[in-house]
Amino acid sequence: MSIVYLLKKEGIVNIKPLDSNQIKTIAKDIAIKLCLAFPEHDLDRQALYNSFCSLDMYTATMPKDSSGAKYVANSNAIYFNEDLDFSAIPEVAMHECIHFIQEKRLTNSNAFVGLTSFASGLALNEAAVQLMASEANMSNIEEEKYFGITLHTISPNYYPLECTLVNEIAYFTGTYPLFHSVLNSNDVFKNTFIAKFNKRIYNRFSRQLDKLLHLENELNCYNSELENSDKLSDVKELNGIIIKQKEQIQKLFFNIQNFIIRNCFYCSYNSINTMDDLKDLKMKLYNLKNIIGIADGYTFYNSFYCDFMNALENKKEEILKYLEEKEIAHKDFGTYNEEILDDPEAIKEACKCIQNKKCDLGIFISGSGFGMAMIANKFKGIRSVDCFNSDGAKRAKAHYNANVLAIPAEFVTLDEAINIIRGW
Repeated sequence: MSIVYLLKKEGIVNIKPLDSNQIKTIAKDIAIKLCLAFPEHDLDRQALYNSFCSLDMYTATMPKDSSGAKYVANSNAIYFNEDLDFSAIPEVAMHECIHFIQEKRLTNSNAFVGLTSFASGLALNEAAVQLMASEANMSNIEEEKYFGITLHTISPNYYPLECTLVNEIAYFTGTYPLFHSVLNSNDVFKNTFIAKFNKRIYNRFSRQLDKLLHLENELNCYNSELENSDKLSDVKELNGIIIKQKEQIQKLFFNIQNFIIRNCFYCSYNSINTMDDLKDLKMKLYNLKNIIGIADGYTFYNSFYCDFMNALENKKEEILKYLEEKEIAHKDFGTYNEEILDDPEAIKEACKCIQNKKCDLGIFISGSGFGMAMIANKFKGIRSVDCFNSDGAKRAKAHYNANVLAIPAEFVTLDEAINIIRGW
């Protein structure tokens, strides 16, 4: 099957070549931007320039819903929409040139191109490539609205929903493993993701992202049909289908986003080892609001935030209530509201109180308890233990005369916490 026939099937016609000087200008611009944006990936500017210069580049009449450029591996060429001004071509070419890098680095041993395996990952790869292209082009964050979803994105025109969701994942993994796999078609990102969370979460996220892209592609087809429909009955039917399709897209987007928030934060919480980890995670949840998609009636993030942040405070209040009922004198060192506590400072004040014999014992409450216990044990005369059950608390008191008890609020119920205190 000829290249011309394949291009015609995709709506790319009236092809005209760019001259060698134009190609060199585009190649130079992209090679410089990629190397400046991603120095950690050891890209060779001259090698990239030479490689991009080997591409054939053309202007052509392209479909309305196209991105403005398309790399076709079979012809080793990039095709640009003829309506584009030449000054705008390097920016839209960035995405396609990254795809070209992926193809050039492909070997027979690779099971995937970029982040795309034979089974899934097309949407993940496209979004990651677009995030990389937008970063290289130094695109500004813009507020845009799609399907009733308000986004703050550096990619308002290409894969905005997918880019937002992949950016949320990169918020936890960092962009280095993501872009490393984009450029080298390896499983560095996948392995990083699985190590931080698990394989089930990765596979589901990748599949659901593919489904979202599929729904958007279907919507483009319905919109194209609508433009070419003359019959009133067809127009009415297609409008109904389009409305439902948009609703499905919005619903799926928020399902994926909520899945990311819930699973990534709970997995991260279970990995906390120090108070700094806990404090960082609280800040991470707070700052997440700047990158998620929102819509009228979307309440999941706010509800999750309140539940996650209030869980520790609620347990603390019940424990204070228990101490009061038992007429056990106590002093509260915080936190006193929903603001993030400066844990080391509060621990320092509580430990000083014990050192100065103003208090006999201390109870610290955090997610895992580990970090608070570690910090407390740095103070002279403090013997802090992290207890998950009443037996452990009894032994800590009997064998080591522990004078500070750290309670892992994320791992014990309120009743269990009270029993731990009672046993201690």
